[in-house]
Amino acid sequence: MENDNNLSSQATNQMPNIQQEKLSEKRKEALENLKRAVQELYLEYDEYKASKNTE
Repeated sequence: MENDNNLSSQATNQMPNIQQEKLSEKRKEALENLKRAVQELYLEYDEYKASKNTE
């Protein structure tokens, strides 16, 4: 019985770690999306500046 409780407690303790890993992956994904968006904005701004210089 003691062993069953111990296993249950270990499984419960591992749950937050799995959630943390998923959260960490989501954060990495979000950071990559932000980086991509910022790069696109810089490109659009460069195109805008270039079009203003030709006018």
